[in-house]
Amino acid sequence: MEQRFEVYDEGVKKHFLLKGGLSKGTLNLSYSFNRNFNLAIGYEYNFGRIDRSYRFELDKSEYPLTFEYQYLFYGHGMEVSAFSRPLENLSIGLVYRPGFTLRARIKPNTNSSIVNESKLKKLTIPAYYGFGLRYDFNRRTSIGSDLIYQDWQSGYKIESKTPDQLFAKYFRLGLGVERRQSHKLFTNFFQKMDYRAGIFYGQQNVLSAGNEIKEYGLSLGLSMPITRFRSRIDFSFLVGKRGALNTNQYEETFLKFGITINASEIWFVKFED
Repeated sequence: MEQRFEVYDEGVKKHFLLKGGLSKGTLNLSYSFNRNFNLAIGYEYNFGRIDRSYRFELDKSEYPLTFEYQYLFYGHGMEVSAFSRPLENLSIGLVYRPGFTLRARIKPNTNSSIVNESKLKKLTIPAYYGFGLRYDFNRRTSIGSDLIYQDWQSGYKIESKTPDQLFAKYFRLGLGVERRQSHKLFTNFFQKMDYRAGIFYGQQNVLSAGNEIKEYGLSLGLSMPITRFRSRIDFSFLVGKRGALNTNQYEETFLKFGITINASEIWFVKFED
């Protein structure tokens, strides 16, 4: 992730740069009680680095003021999930991540030796709740919906203190349809593709101008085979809009593209001539 902003205000040109992000490694253990109910528990290690840079250029000065901050994050967490098929054509999934502590090592780089002292902050990340369901019309066509919720308004804390008027309750509701590939071994190329389309509506976990930030959008997906067995390449496209000028003082349209390659082959299969 990388974001850049530039603002000119009363004789001062302000530059802001934000880059980096957080990653997560997981280790899961699942158990199937029967073909219609699975339960899983997982360990998570969260880590990442974010760099923030501020530069102020004054009209009456030849030397800009620069402030740089490096944030190193690390923390342990867990996840519990369950999958159930109460009906032949209906599937239900649940996921729960308890709140956990994320430690942040802050390393400033400024002209002040006092400000440059490294600091360690403890951040409390709120619990995560997820719910989803899918209904299969037939072997190839399904419709599904999912809901994600996190209470950043009261669950996020810095050194056990909740920030005032900065965060909001996060949620996201999605609805989609999928048309899967044909299971016939010999068929045309287009019948071996997966097609997906969906819409979503949600609310960001931060406030802007003291108000919640709403977002909505459309997503499309296409999965095509690379070979005649299991290897596939997936394409995804998302377009959305968040914020409103009258309530948040900003508005943006965003686009996301994705490509994923899954390599999986069946070996030692011989076809007769």
